[in-house]
Amino acid sequence: MSDTEWGPWLAHDGKGCPCSGKYCQALTSTGHRLEGVPQGGGGRSWYWTSLDESGWSTDGTRIFRPIVQYRLRKDKGQEKDTRTEKGMDILKKIVAKPQKELEKV
Repeated sequence: MSDTEWGPWLAHDGKGCPCSGKYCQALTSTGHRLEGVPQGGGGRSWYWTSLDESGWSTDGTRIFRPIVQYRLRKDKGQEKDTRTEKGMDILKKIVAKPQKELEKV
């Protein structure tokens, strides 16, 4: 997937998964990139209160390091279509001054 298909990277505050049920990329504190749809709250990496400083959960089970950044995949309708914008600009000019614009054709 190209970068144009993604929203901006956002800093994560460690207070839970803000993208449950949405397709996202997440970056851990060690630089590991995760991609997919988090389910059921997203897991312990999203909740920093369940981790100690080493990245272990408080019950002693090894998990991913804390997620520090994330970004959501854009909906198909959010991608900018410059052809549509250019076409709308031309139509606006024709409506404003139809005779002048038609003489150019």
